[in-house]
Amino acid sequence: MKLKHRYGIKWRLIAFLMTFTLLIIAALWIFQTVFLDNFYRSIKASELEKNAKQLENTVSKSDDYNDELIKMMHNNICVAIYDTSLNTLASEHSGGYCIIHSLTSDEYIKELLQKTLDNNGVFTTYFYSSEGTKKSFSAKFGIDSIVHDKYSSNNAVSFGLKLSDFNLYPDNSSNTDSMLNCRISTDAEGNDIFIVLSTMITPVDATVQTLRVQLIIITAVLLIISVITAFIISKNISDPIIRLTEESKKLPAGEFRFDISENHGGYKEIDQLGTTLQTANDEINKVDELRKELIANVSHDLRTPLTLISGYSEMMRDIPGEITPENLQNIIDETERLSGLVSDMLSISKIEAGMQALETQVFCFTDLVEEIRKRYQTMTEKNGFDIRFEYDIRVNVDADRSKLSQVIANLLNNAINYSTDDKRVLIRQTVTGDTIKLEVIDHGIGIPKDQLANIWDRYYRATENHKRDMVGTGLGLSIVKKLLGLHSARYGVESTLGKGSCFWFEIKKTYKSPEIDEKQ
Repeated sequence: MKLKHRYGIKWRLIAFLMTFTLLIIAALWIFQTVFLDNFYRSIKASELEKNAKQLENTVSKSDDYNDELIKMMHNNICVAIYDTSLNTLASEHSGGYCIIHSLTSDEYIKELLQKTLDNNGVFTTYFYSSEGTKKSFSAKFGIDSIVHDKYSSNNAVSFGLKLSDFNLYPDNSSNTDSMLNCRISTDAEGNDIFIVLSTMITPVDATVQTLRVQLIIITAVLLIISVITAFIISKNISDPIIRLTEESKKLPAGEFRFDISENHGGYKEIDQLGTTLQTANDEINKVDELRKELIANVSHDLRTPLTLISGYSEMMRDIPGEITPENLQNIIDETERLSGLVSDMLSISKIEAGMQALETQVFCFTDLVEEIRKRYQTMTEKNGFDIRFEYDIRVNVDADRSKLSQVIANLLNNAINYSTDDKRVLIRQTVTGDTIKLEVIDHGIGIPKDQLANIWDRYYRATENHKRDMVGTGLGLSIVKKLLGLHSARYGVESTLGKGSCFWFEIKKTYKSPEIDEKQ
């Protein structure tokens, strides 16, 4: 299969980190150079608006607002307050150039007042130090003056005053723009007043140039740091993944015996991936061992009946008088033994492929157990086995009869296979409430405690020291586990080494049939 992506995780991480760094640098350049003047003017406008509101609030409450005027002066803000006749009530000069104190005629104050009236009592505008500056700023915003009007929808009213109307720069040495905030208010006595505030806007060209030099240095440093960081991070993340990938490539090649370390760079997700691969490797290794054992077991178990069938057949063919019922029965028994091996293999394959669906029906569970007991008693009686069934009441279940038959038969067959000289097998049914518990108890070799958790696995056998030759494939208990799982039944085993084992499962009884809980 062709790989969809050409580049590995290392180079992708480096590319992502470098892209992120370049975006950060680009944002710094844009905001610190291109938009710096706009941000600066916006901040100055907000500060001027804030001071104007504060002064308006103070004047409307008290006749003594000299401290507020001094505070404005310290903030480099010039203030002028006029009455309705445009007589100066108060004035404070912050020093240096001030456009308010540079006005050459009261006509311009009247025009400022008219603009403020036209804009519902609040008017903010810029004045530029030169036509070049004005044209440059106007080109950005498309208007002659910037007007802030918080009361009307008209946010851009052209002021209409010309620079020649003002004595802006008597010494022709200043390149500073100005911002005015005008507002109509009332004093503490309720008289109308006209408040004008002005502040200087210092050109940021020198600041921008300084920032450009700094940004060049910062850009170079950030690029170097980002490259080094990108390589370190990508190496720390990608190297463990690469190692895991190389180890994982051994699995398709059939190399299951390798160890994946639990520490993969200290990353939780990669550690979990390594643990998962290690678990998969261990399970595959375990299954591979069991597969090899299965092949050996099946080869042995198939060879024995085939050898016997072949031997009896040749003897009956070559020796007169050997065609006896006993020899024919031996051939039949060995044939059934082969059939059982094949059936186990097919059953486990169908269950794992999800082809075993439940076909439930209501039937007498007790009668089913007795039926299977009688069949096995007949089959094993010649070998001296005594199989007994104890129960108090007959109960019904709503389940798959054939699958439960297979479960009981496998448990009984397991008890017979692992019996010792004491060939007693006890089947015991107990009913508690709505739960039926069936126990199959043998007096065989028992199972070591450290092996109890493994006996339900495929191909697993508790020991090789069996007392009988007919042992099977090692699939019986695995089939029991999966079939009981389909019925959502609980199951388990209790065993003492050298004394025997008790396999049990629990299933719900049903009341759907009239034949329930009848005393025998």
